[in-house]
Amino acid sequence: MAKKRKNGKSNKNNKHFAAYGPAGAPQAAVPATGMLGRMEGLLGKNPMNQYLVGALLGATAVYVLGDEKLRSKLMKSGMQLYENAMGGLAELQEQMADMRAEIDSERDASQ
Repeated sequence: MAKKRKNGKSNKNNKHFAAYGPAGAPQAAVPATGMLGRMEGLLGKNPMNQYLVGALLGATAVYVLGDEKLRSKLMKSGMQLYENAMGGLAELQEQMADMRAEIDSERDASQ
């Protein structure tokens, strides 16, 4: 049972309270979350569209995972991308260490 307020009215089924919240200000819409949360804007709320996109994504995944040559090409590309990213990160760390050494040598020379 809903708790009664001082004037004897309860908050149960109070549309004003539900729409505006306890402070009386309109509540902001809750943003879509999750990996595919924003796709609702692209697909709309029509369940048939969502079903068709899901079926298309599933068929694509089955095709890619079922074709051994395509799967190996994707794995090789992924590994090359990873190696390039790690190489770039190592180069960036090396440049930062060089800059730090230059700053330290300039600081020691000025003292």
